[in-house]
Amino acid sequence: MVVVVLGVYTFVGHLVPQFTGGYPPAEVKIQPGINQADLVKVGQDLVNNRGCLTCHTIGGTDKGRCPNLETVGKEAATRYKGYNAEQYLLRRLTDPDFSEVPGYPKIMPKVWQPPIALSWPEVKAVTAYLESLGGKVTVQVTADDVQEKPHEIKFPDGASVTVKKVEAAKEIDPAVIQEGHDVMMSLPDKERCIACHKVGTEMPAGWFPNGYGQYCPDLSTIGAMHDADYVKQKVENPQSLPTVTGYPKTMMPMDYKKVLNDKYGKQADEKLVALASFIISHRGQQKLPPEISPWIIGGMFLLSIIVGFFLKRRRT
Repeated sequence: MVVVVLGVYTFVGHLVPQFTGGYPPAEVKIQPGINQADLVKVGQDLVNNRGCLTCHTIGGTDKGRCPNLETVGKEAATRYKGYNAEQYLLRRLTDPDFSEVPGYPKIMPKVWQPPIALSWPEVKAVTAYLESLGGKVTVQVTADDVQEKPHEIKFPDGASVTVKKVEAAKEIDPAVIQEGHDVMMSLPDKERCIACHKVGTEMPAGWFPNGYGQYCPDLSTIGAMHDADYVKQKVENPQSLPTVTGYPKTMMPMDYKKVLNDKYGKQADEKLVALASFIISHRGQQKLPPEISPWIIGGMFLLSIIVGFFLKRRRT
């Protein structure tokens, strides 16, 4: 009997679309006067789906590349003199180089620029969600906020940032990605990215997660937060950009561009673009709930009832 019931559930379950891992896109439209609970929900969806969790963690004990956001809504109000939580968070999202969090390098990108490319209303939604993590939500959405135009934000210290719509980065040609992979693999073993970094499914021998001090940062999610220009700059001059927390600044070779020049000559720049494109094609997978079907949950519940029924009959 149990086998028959489970067989029916399995058959029906395959006919019904399954829930995929991760959070669904926000269904609530950001509009003037949106209530703060809905705005926070939109912001949470954006944080979960637009690369924020590539570097940040929320709760738990894992140390990410960037700060744990579990209580950022409370901490933001005291991070920068003269700024309240909302102002600080807006500035960090739109102009992250203006300050730094002790113990962490300045590696956060501007979220309104590719590859994240949040709109101004989305920036405000993310700010509301971050405020809700230990603090009080103060963000309001006005009619002006939803207008498709550049938005200038002015801050207490006289600084201003203009957020404007930027076209999302185009999909990378698979042929270019393959060329970049071939470039990496054509280099001497010690000069390949995967001599120290994990890049997607390829990694150094003996790689282990969060291997601070032994290898270089995992690049399997870098495409979710940086573009090809960032990677090119890092290759050409590693010291020109901050180093990820927990890794020494001298790990990356300073002569990487020379290696490409020696091997490819006049084609070196073209090959570097291909290599950078290959690396940023890795966007990784967010830390989201696993795939699960409601039919599986229902089947397990029904099975427990059936088993309990038979056990009770045996006892009586």
